[in-house]
Amino acid sequence: MCAFSRPGLALAIVLLLFSSVSGHETDKVLLEETRLDFVQTPLLAVLSFVADRHDVQITIDVRTDVNQAITLRDSTGSLGELLKKLLTPLGLRYRTDAQAITVEPIDPPAYFLKFWEKQNEERKILGLSPMPKPKPRGSSQPKK
Repeated sequence: MCAFSRPGLALAIVLLLFSSVSGHETDKVLLEETRLDFVQTPLLAVLSFVADRHDVQITIDVRTDVNQAITLRDSTGSLGELLKKLLTPLGLRYRTDAQAITVEPIDPPAYFLKFWEKQNEERKILGLSPMPKPKPRGSSQPKK
């Protein structure tokens, strides 16, 4: 069990939970059936368990509070479905790439919003139309 008194500083760099899954297999792991049962367990412990059980690398964005308590009772389904069920209420999402599953916040980072606000202030002074507000990453729906 791991507890950090200052979660923001605890992960000054991306935390890697290592495994041996090759890149093209990362998406296949999300289709594997699994069962999760956790009561008031820190997110870090849950993700470490998932990484070990499915032999997959999980990276955690530094903005993620890994001490958030997770309760997910006797849930069965694909790993991808359960990760979504687990992460969405926390304002998090996962994405995959060739090497890992990455857990990150859904909303754009605060520094990006501040940049957007500053740019719009300058555009207003110059008499230009404002830039559209950035959408959370992953919020766009695929076009049919």
